[in-house]
Amino acid sequence: MARPEPHRRRPRWSPASRLGLPARFALTLVVVGLPIGVGGTQVVVDRQVAALEATAEDSVRGVLQLLESSVTNLVVTGDISGLHDELGDVRRHEGVTDTFVVDEDGVLLADGTDDEDRRFTRPELHAEVLAAIASSPGEPFLFEHDQHLDTALPLMLGDERIGVVVVEYSLAEVRAEAVRSQRTGVALGLAFTGLAGLAVALLAVRLTRALVRLTDFARVAAEDHLPRVLAAVREGRPVEAHLLAAPAEVGNGREARRLADALGTYGSVVTGMAGDLARLLRETDARFASAFDGSAVGMAILDPEDGRPVAVNDALCRLLGRSRADLLDASLPALVHAADRPVYDARLTALLEGNAPGAPVEVRYVRGDGEVVWTMASAAVHRDEDGALRAVFLQLIDASARKRAEGDLIRLAYHDVLTELPNRAYLLETLERALTRARRTAAPLAVLLLDVDHFKVVNDSLGHDAGDVLLREVAARLRAVVRDGDTVARFGGDEFVVVAEAPCDEPSATALAERIGAALRAPVVVNGRPVHVTASIGVSVSKGGRDARGLIRDADTAAYWAKSRGRARHELFDEELRRRADARLETEQELRLALERDELVPYYQPVVCTTTGEVLGLEALVRWEHPMRGVLAPGAFIEVAHETGLVVPLGRRVLEQACRDLATWDALGPARPWVSVNIDAQQLHLDGFADEVAHVLRETGTDPGRLKLELTENAFLDQASVEAARRLRALGVPLAVDDFGTGYSSLHYLRRLPVDVLKVDRSFLEDLSVDPQADAVVRAIVELSHTMGLTVVAEGVETPEQLATLAAIGCDASQGYLIARPMPAGSVPGHLAGEAAPPAVPVLSGAVGTS
Repeated sequence: MARPEPHRRRPRWSPASRLGLPARFALTLVVVGLPIGVGGTQVVVDRQVAALEATAEDSVRGVLQLLESSVTNLVVTGDISGLHDELGDVRRHEGVTDTFVVDEDGVLLADGTDDEDRRFTRPELHAEVLAAIASSPGEPFLFEHDQHLDTALPLMLGDERIGVVVVEYSLAEVRAEAVRSQRTGVALGLAFTGLAGLAVALLAVRLTRALVRLTDFARVAAEDHLPRVLAAVREGRPVEAHLLAAPAEVGNGREARRLADALGTYGSVVTGMAGDLARLLRETDARFASAFDGSAVGMAILDPEDGRPVAVNDALCRLLGRSRADLLDASLPALVHAADRPVYDARLTALLEGNAPGAPVEVRYVRGDGEVVWTMASAAVHRDEDGALRAVFLQLIDASARKRAEGDLIRLAYHDVLTELPNRAYLLETLERALTRARRTAAPLAVLLLDVDHFKVVNDSLGHDAGDVLLREVAARLRAVVRDGDTVARFGGDEFVVVAEAPCDEPSATALAERIGAALRAPVVVNGRPVHVTASIGVSVSKGGRDARGLIRDADTAAYWAKSRGRARHELFDEELRRRADARLETEQELRLALERDELVPYYQPVVCTTTGEVLGLEALVRWEHPMRGVLAPGAFIEVAHETGLVVPLGRRVLEQACRDLATWDALGPARPWVSVNIDAQQLHLDGFADEVAHVLRETGTDPGRLKLELTENAFLDQASVEAARRLRALGVPLAVDDFGTGYSSLHYLRRLPVDVLKVDRSFLEDLSVDPQADAVVRAIVELSHTMGLTVVAEGVETPEQLATLAAIGCDASQGYLIARPMPAGSVPGHLAGEAAPPAVPVLSGAVGTS
């Protein structure tokens, strides 16, 4: 592309620009010197005129001084004839043209002429004299009139002026002499200026010969030498061959010689700098080529006209799986994946127009083997100093690994690693989209939330690996039973959610829940052992304006009620469940307030010797003294306390109060029973729980041997729980297994636990003394427990027959409504003293459970 010529400003034309340098020097000298010479001549002439005029004045003054005394006497004597004679002599002086005498009144007395009329020859002079007499009565004065110098001298007789004598001197000769001097000066000035101009022109001609040679040298340097040097620099050729020598003949002038030497030095410096620049350019080109070819980033230089590569490096060849020749013959835009071509073209167009942002863009290219490679493409343009586009630099970084990592991150963000199911985040987004589609078609969809029953037991007893196997199998069975288009997600822990896309009404959703339950019933083999799996399933069907979270919450509520009703079943969410959920929420809120208000207190149920009826101890059973609903048994709130974690502060309060009550009873009487307190698994798993119990014992002064802690057998399913129990046992506190027979432990496993007491659950006593098999089971438990050195306590004794049977088979202790109902702490001393126990406080309607 040809570079445009630089704009050169044309000089303004003037007539002088047509003249040569010598003529310009001469013309300048004339234009400047002539006015100076003429002005100088005029000054000299003016000074000469002033000198002549001064001489004339002196002459006139001298004449007046000669006349003053004689004329005064003649006026005083009235000798007019003598005045005429005296003035006549004055008239004959050279230069005097007129003279006369006037009296005090201005009357002409004499004028030195023979005229008898005695009148002024020039009335205007007469008027001037009269005016001068009036303004200057006693002083002589001079005034010029035309080409005459008039001098007036007052004639004084003492202090009285008696007249005036006037002498007129002609200045014509003086003025004529001044004109002659002026003409002579101008002529001499013109002659001098002409001769000087000629001399200057001759000198300038001599000097400009050298300047012309130097000008020609500078023109050649600018128009020929410098372009050849720059071309050599651009083409990488040596520049020393273009060294320009200074002109040899420039005259003998020192300045011209110095200027010639300077121009020669300039040429040498330019050539030297160009040589250095050429070397730097070659080194830069070499470094660029080394960096370009050796870079691990794919690079190409593109022709901005058609996008074809001008140069490519090895990294680009490897990245695109093509040879260098193939890439140089191809158009890189044509290798862009079809789906990314619009983005590529738009970014390239914006880049060429100067509007592209600097951030790289993801572009897929098609390799030579047909595979697609992800790249991060960035480009930059090179423009010359005129703004013309010269090249496009393209960089391609292999982004395949990053895209794979992004895919993995997306999968991790939206999928569960263990089961490879969608996770909670993906589920919520999917459900929102499904609800949007369902609203458009006015068709219902269903959400099923599954909570795997007793998963913690399996996880704790068989290990986390076994739990993972179980969850993966549940996920696989769920995927197999749902319809195409439905979504199965792991919601968290042992919870799964199924989104049954519309249309799915309540009957369809219920049928799906039944199919899921059936699919889960087949045992799962874990570590070679069959594990039976069931799930509590909550079902919610979209109605009205429920959003995704609302539907899942409804399904969770239904699953909660399915679990509370015995597990391994499903519940359909309805308004009744909503009311129950609201009531449960209300219970939670009131329970928190009850803890703050000390409304939760222990009631005590005696434990007696089965054979003698002696009170051995008391079990602390929590009651809620509700201000509106009366005394509530644990069944009304304990499950909520478990689920919300409130069971921990609740259990701590019961433990502290039981120990304080025990100290109070000791102070009131001789009876010294023990007190048992139920400990929840959540308390047992707390760090430092044994230290907390030790602190309560110290603060209340309670003998550790008189405090029994009861734990359900499910609390001992992991080794950490066993170790926590051993730390409690190390304090000297006896431990009891509560509700034995309802959990998942065995007598063999029980042998390894640090326990002292085994409490048989009330479910074993229901058919006692009625069913011989029930009697045999309880007998076996009692005998095996005794074999292991354990004390056996039967719970829930309600009939004399049950008590008699327990005594017959050797059960150590019993408790239940037959013996005594739970009572407040204030009733315990009377009961221990053998007094009639007051009526038990009834459990009002709405309270669940009897313990």
